[in-house]
Amino acid sequence: FAATLLQSRDPKVLGYAFLGRLLGYDATHAFAEKALGTFERPELPQSFLIDMLYGQSEQSEWAEKYLKTKYQPSELGVDFWKRVLDDKRHEDADEVVELALEALGKFPVAEIGADWLVDALQRGELNDAVSEWLTRATALPGLDVERLKGLMLHAKYRRYALPVIENSKLVRPRDLGLPWLLALARRADETLH
Repeated sequence: FAATLLQSRDPKVLGYAFLGRLLGYDATHAFAEKALGTFERPELPQSFLIDMLYGQSEQSEWAEKYLKTKYQPSELGVDFWKRVLDDKRHEDADEVVELALEALGKFPVAEIGADWLVDALQRGELNDAVSEWLTRATALPGLDVERLKGLMLHAKYRRYALPVIENSKLVRPRDLGLPWLLALARRADETLH
């Protein structure tokens, strides 16, 4: 009964946030999906789209489909996908993390930003993908070599930092410094040596 009454209302009066909640119910899912389609792209804020990505499976599926049909791959921009990955809800949403990494991986690493990338090397769900991006990168202005050197001394992060340091297009041996390299050579750890 409630679903029937709601379906007679103007979607704009109900609002996108309420319609997004209705996606999670069998009785109102089809109506909510159709009603959300009446909103223009600028009417649905990015924060709403992120909430839907991290919502129930029906909401997440709707958001993923919406993003793929309404936006070109790079149209949302780096900041949107970084916000998706920086959201605390990412820990319980492997599919959303995979979607965001796939989208973010299509941008040049210089556009993503050196600081965010180095931080991501320390995040378990991101470090493999980010290390691979940095290994293939040809330039990254603002890369903090000292932070990478610090990561090299932590066994947990070494395997992600090492390929970045070995990328001579990003880090020159001169940037590392002879004393630091000699100190590594004196270490017992074979990887560092």
